[in-house]
Amino acid sequence: LQKLSSESWHNVFRHLERSAGELGGALTHSGAGMAVLEEICIPFSHQPTEEAFFEALHRGPGRLPSLRKLPVLDGQAASCLSPLIKRGQVPSLSEVKLKLSKTNVQGIQAVAMSLGSPHAASLRKMEVRFGHLAQADRPYEAATVATFCVSLASPHLTKLQSLLVSSIEDVSAVLSLCAGLESGNLSSLSELTLNDVCLETQAGALSAALDAEKLPRLSSLKLTHCSLTDEGLQALTDAWKSRQSPPLQHLGLNMNNLSDGGARTLADLLGSRKIPSLCRVNLVGNHIEGVAREMLNTAFPEFVSWIRD
Repeated sequence: LQKLSSESWHNVFRHLERSAGELGGALTHSGAGMAVLEEICIPFSHQPTEEAFFEALHRGPGRLPSLRKLPVLDGQAASCLSPLIKRGQVPSLSEVKLKLSKTNVQGIQAVAMSLGSPHAASLRKMEVRFGHLAQADRPYEAATVATFCVSLASPHLTKLQSLLVSSIEDVSAVLSLCAGLESGNLSSLSELTLNDVCLETQAGALSAALDAEKLPRLSSLKLTHCSLTDEGLQALTDAWKSRQSPPLQHLGLNMNNLSDGGARTLADLLGSRKIPSLCRVNLVGNHIEGVAREMLNTAFPEFVSWIRD
C-alpha cells in the first residue's frame, strides 16, 4: 500500500471518532505492514474525527518510514505532528499543511519544537495558515504567530524548498514572520508565498530578509492579497538595489494596492537589470491603469503579466 486515499471517507467518518481513531492506530500498530506507505490523503471535514485519527496515529509504536505527505492538519490535530516528527515515526515526511487558527498556544509551541528536531530535516514543502481574529484578540494572534515563527530559525530546515504562509494581520505578528525569514537558515528555499499577510506598513521589515545572503536560492516570491502599497514596493526595490538580491525569476504581486507610483518603481527596477534573473512579474488585481499600464506593457512586454497565475 503506497497511498491511502478516499474522497468519500469524510462522510463515513463524519461523526465516528472511534472508527477514525482505530484506523489511525492500525497504521502504526506494531504488526502493520506500512513500510511503503507514501501518502495519506483523507479529506476530513469534522475536526474531532481528524483529531482522533492523528492522536491514535502518533500513539502507535510503529513507524511509517516512507510516508511523504499527510492531509491538512487542522486545529489540535496539528499538535499531533510534534510527536510524529520528534519520535522519528515519519523520517521521510517532505510535505506538511497546517491550519493553526484553532490550535492553542501549547499546540503551536509543540509544532515549533518539532520543527527544531533533527527529524524535521526531511521537510521540503510547508504550508501554514493562521486566521484573522477580532481586534480584541490581536495579542493572541501575535503570540501564536511569534511562537510558530521561532521554528523558521531551526538549523534543521535548511533543506526546505517551498513555504506558504497565509492570513496574518497583526503588525507584531508580521514582524515575527519577517524575523523568522531573516534568520538565514532557510538556505534552500526557492519558493516563498505570502497570502493575505498584511504588508501595508511592514514591507520594509520583509525587505531585510529578501537578500542573497539570507535566501540564496529564492527564485519565486509571491505576495498576494498583502495590501502592498507603492511605498512598500519602493522599500523592497530599494533594498534589492542596495545589496545583492536573491536570484528571483518570478515576482508575483497580484491583488495588492499598487498604482501608478508602483508602476514607475517597477519600471525602474526592471530597467536597471539589478535582478538579471527576473523574467516575469504578475500584477493582476492592482490599480495600475491607463498610461502607467501602457508604459509597462510597451517597455517590458516580455516581463509583465496581467493574467492570474
